[in-house]
Amino acid sequence: MAKRVTMQNIADELGVTKVSVSKALNGQPGISDQLRKKIVHTATRLGYVLRAGRVEPAAYTFGFVVTKRFFLETDRFYNIIHYHLNKLCMAAGHGQVLIVINQREEREGVALDILCKEKLDGLFLAGQIADSFLDSLMARAGMPVVALDFYRDHWPADAVLADNYQLGYLATLYLIERGHRRIGFVGNVFATSSIADRFFGYVKALTKHGLPIREDWNLVNNNSDTGDYTVDLALPRELPTGFVCHCDMAAYFLKSTLERNGLQVPEDVSLVAFDNTEIGRTTMKSLTTFDIGRREIADTALSLMLRRLQGDTAQIGRHYVHSKLVEGDTVRCIGEPSAP
Repeated sequence: MAKRVTMQNIADELGVTKVSVSKALNGQPGISDQLRKKIVHTATRLGYVLRAGRVEPAAYTFGFVVTKRFFLETDRFYNIIHYHLNKLCMAAGHGQVLIVINQREEREGVALDILCKEKLDGLFLAGQIADSFLDSLMARAGMPVVALDFYRDHWPADAVLADNYQLGYLATLYLIERGHRRIGFVGNVFATSSIADRFFGYVKALTKHGLPIREDWNLVNNNSDTGDYTVDLALPRELPTGFVCHCDMAAYFLKSTLERNGLQVPEDVSLVAFDNTEIGRTTMKSLTTFDIGRREIADTALSLMLRRLQGDTAQIGRHYVHSKLVEGDTVRCIGEPSAP
């Protein structure tokens, strides 16, 4: 029995992308008449048959690019997004290539060569990648790009993420409504757009309620280059009664630091975090955290990618997913809870 000829076979024969083959065979715009004729001729020669009365969807191959510092075994936020996205791709007949780049590859742009060698139709970029790398990538990519959980201003790529500014505000408000008046923040504001937005949401809540914003209450307990967290953190002489932590992992390591200094959560210090990852449920008291819709991020990202590949020219922008508060045991009320 003869082997079925696919669009990928035609693309490989001509050295073009499956997107171009799909456009040629389905009468879509975006390629030259000369290339269209060449593709149709090659498809006929190879014995490719398009079923009468229906258009056969193209099978694409996507790259999932993430830096090593964000693809950790201990903090599986991006791992779970990749899992859901890969599952969705497989169900629709698409392929996905995981590309994890280290600090040197990101800094020196080495991974760009890897991406150019792969026959990819689109790229998902997760976590936050150095601006210099992204600038070089966008100049050479020639394909749709969707950013996951980060964004850049004036950047020609869609972004799918949570409304982190609002979440930072709500997390801080949660502590304020439970009587806290001295509230700190854990996270490097300059590390990612998500952390920055959460921080400025925190600042808004404190400002709105006339509460102090102190530099010594902004703690950083991880290395932004490697992603590694530490318990060797110098605590301020006057501690806040509560902290908004930029993620569950930051909350876990801060809890360990507090315990090393004879303090308990939530008896002495309350914690609120983001992501609702496994570490917040298995290695500490049930953490009060905001659940970020990782499955929805994957679903929205794939839908956006397919729309772009099919010629959708709607304005590129940010697409927000739903989030919800998961109340745990890491926040103590101080006095009577106040009204929102």
